[in-house]
Amino acid sequence: MLEEGANKSAVPEPSAAPGQGKLELPKGGSIELYRELLLDVWLDGKVTVEEEQELSNFRELFRISQKDHELLQREIKIGAYLEALRIAWRDNLITDIEQKTLQGMCDKYGITPEETSRCPGSI
Repeated sequence: MLEEGANKSAVPEPSAAPGQGKLELPKGGSIELYRELLLDVWLDGKVTVEEEQELSNFRELFRISQKDHELLQREIKIGAYLEALRIAWRDNLITDIEQKTLQGMCDKYGITPEETSRCPGSI
């Protein structure tokens, strides 16, 4: 039984930095959390209006610049393309359907032919 006035939560609450009203988040950890959110959002290949608003809210919270967002998003898109390429190459053959899918990803994600030519195993 808890004593009167004892903290009922075993998990400490985050505290704001001295003199600040907002919780200070470490930049490195924030970037990784934001990267995970981007991976989730781009999992289906499109970003909804609600997801874009969520990303915007997290950028503000984590103090992630638009430039950093664009770089991370680009990295996520190219990573998704490389993963699809890796899967397609499992049987050492790219079928017409796989080629169309890969080309569709390039078109949708704005991946240039120059970028795809630098990818390992590109065709």
